Amino acid sequence: MDSLRGPEGKIPPQRMREALQSALQDPDPLKSMLSFACLLKELTPENAPAALLAVTGNTDGPDRMRALALLAQAWGEKDGRAALGAFDLMQGREGESAGGAALAAWAAADPEAALKWLEKRGAQSSADAAQQSRGLALERGLVSGLARRDVDFALSHLMTLKESRRNELAGLLAEHKLKDGIPAAAAWAEQLPGEGMRTGALEVVGEKFMTRDPDGAVQWAERIAARPEAHEAVADVADQMARGNPQEAAAWVSRLPEGPGRNHAFEDVFERWTRADPLAASRSLDAMERGTGRDAAILAFSRTLARENPTDALAWAGTVADPRQRDDVQVEIARRWQAAAPVDAQAWMAANLTPDLQTRVLSAPAGR
Repeated sequence: MDSLRGPEGKIPPQRMREALQSALQDPDPLKSMLSFACLLKELTPENAPAALLAVTGNTDGPDRMRALALLAQAWGEKDGRAALGAFDLMQGREGESAGGAALAAWAAADPEAALKWLEKRGAQSSADAAQQSRGLALERGLVSGLARRDVDFALSHLMTLKESRRNELAGLLAEHKLKDGIPAAAAWAEQLPGEGMRTGALEVVGEKFMTRDPDGAVQWAERIAARPEAHEAVADVADQMARGNPQEAAAWVSRLPEGPGRNHAFEDVFERWTRADPLAASRSLDAMERGTGRDAAILAFSRTLARENPTDALAWAGTVADPRQRDDVQVEIARRWQAAAPVDAQAWMAANLTPDLQTRVLSAPAGR
């Protein structure tokens, strides 16, 4: 590395480009990545543009995305403003992803400067869909970078955003809070100020909890199951259980308190169970007591079964107790069947659906 440096102890732009090109073209993937990472440690505001040329000129596909992410991290930390200017000129997903990574690095190193930059850019934003998508990626990068430095500071910024964005990004904060351990992250997520934020954060915690400590995750899910905002987390725990034993998972869900968490968990379990063994799943449905939980299970069962057997799926959908849900799922399944096999679907509808429901099916765009 010393041989590449100039009189000032830094690698000049042209030498950086040549060295990175050589590293990226090394046929040994481990050696290539190690050399690439070492060279990024030598990145400066002066040689960073040359590094970008080396990456874009010598990589493609997934390798290019990985190299750009690492370069964005290194460049964003050294000179976030210039990095974002360069990546903003790149089109599509590459520029969007690299810009978010660069802003995350900048926000972690200098949060106030990164915040001011994004606020100014937001004031100049256009209604163009591509620019809006890039803006969302940058906001995500900013929040991630702030959270690397201080989750509480990131949360204070989150509270200045629209409610929909707060809800979307709360899970990102939870990912960083997990570094303090699952119990701390779970307690933190349960106390977030908005229900939507708690829903997203609890889901992230639940996924990690189930990976590291399945028994502990099950006990935790049982404790929070009655909370409306816990429905995603509880359903994820149930879904993971169903991967190994759907019958056991369904029995566990049946013991949970009634509410959104139990219903959502039934949906996930019966979707997975129907794919694996529809006959066993249907027998379990036969034995369930009528109620919102059984309706949720039947809805998932019917939608999943409809891919292979729309006739039986519609018959089961007709047993949903809630009349509005029953009509909606029958129309949904019939629409899909109508798009795939209109003659068979219309014959069944004529014999089994009311004229109003038939009209709803046939008036909807095909495949909707």
